[in-house]
Amino acid sequence: IGQIIDDNDDEVIFNYMKFIDKDLEKDINNKVDSIYIDKEKISYSISKKDFIKLTNKYYDRYEWSAGFYTAPVKLRFKDFEFEPTLSMGANLGLKIRINRKRENGFIIQPLVGFGITSVTLDNTNSNKEEASNLTAFTPNIGCLLNINENINFGLFLGKDILADKDNRQFSWKYNKDTWLGFGINISFSKEKENTAESAKN
Repeated sequence: IGQIIDDNDDEVIFNYMKFIDKDLEKDINNKVDSIYIDKEKISYSISKKDFIKLTNKYYDRYEWSAGFYTAPVKLRFKDFEFEPTLSMGANLGLKIRINRKRENGFIIQPLVGFGITSVTLDNTNSNKEEASNLTAFTPNIGCLLNINENINFGLFLGKDILADKDNRQFSWKYNKDTWLGFGINISFSKEKENTAESAKN
């Protein structure tokens, strides 16, 4: 287990704490070109060709992320009713990699965020006679499951909160009630691979 210190087209400078595979440790030590000692830290130099052949990348287990979300379908628990809607907002998440050898393998990502939602009020869910749309504030929590680089599935729990003056006027029955939102994203185009400069070896 170690980390790259510097690399170029010809060589890689790295350090390591321990090897699980003793034969691999021996192979690398036999190919080390030079050793650097700086402030009691020991680093090793090896040709880039040999380094790529003998080692594997390990990506960080935990990685913070920020982005935008949409919840195209909501389940309203009060009436157990599915509602197509448009919720958009920002979130903060923590990616948890199950397999550190794969950058875009199975990843669990808990999320917390907030946004705005367009909600429809009519005579079935409020005292408004004619249907119209209002904007609600939407805090939420959720979890994304990254199956692989092309398939993602998400679940969200949130609340739609009307402004006090709007709710007093129209008495929307779903105000501040919890909903379940979900969505799936499938991509059929292969994206360009990341260089993963922060990967560890």
